[in-house]
Amino acid sequence: MRSHLCPGGRFCSGCNSVKPLSEFFNWKTHRRCKACTNTENRASYHRNKAAVRITQRAYEQRVQERARNGDRELHSKMLVSSARVRARRFNVPFSITWRDVPVPERCPALGLALKLNRGKMGPDSATIDRIVPRLGYVPGNVVVVSLKANLIKTDATAADILRVGMFYANITTTEIAV
Repeated sequence: MRSHLCPGGRFCSGCNSVKPLSEFFNWKTHRRCKACTNTENRASYHRNKAAVRITQRAYEQRVQERARNGDRELHSKMLVSSARVRARRFNVPFSITWRDVPVPERCPALGLALKLNRGKMGPDSATIDRIVPRLGYVPGNVVVVSLKANLIKTDATAADILRVGMFYANITTTEIAV
């Protein structure tokens, strides 16, 4: 067996040469010189970076496939995760689980088929609506509706929405009669 401490320095197992101790990060424990260690670390980093990228891409594809195939459980979990972030931001109570917010096939308010639109939400995206906003995300105070229905409601009460609906129904009826 070759001695790693040699006259004039230390033997590097990476490049098979004797180098001065100053060429090693820690000459007592490292068997490779700084240049060989850096080369190996760079190669390892790029190998792992590519592997992580492939793993992340595969995971995202599996999630998207599950969502496309109508995985309502996954849909509920994603909605609850987003609601948790909003609850912290708006400082409202949060105590729901994904089991508290089942995602229906259709919006109960407007009848739209609910979809999991990745990246950009559309009017047919499922959203969690707080029935009474100040009560927060607690069981019994949340319902899953389409984004369109949720935006219509925003800060309005049920009476406000009915008044606006009656107003536009009257305008439409009046304009048609004219």
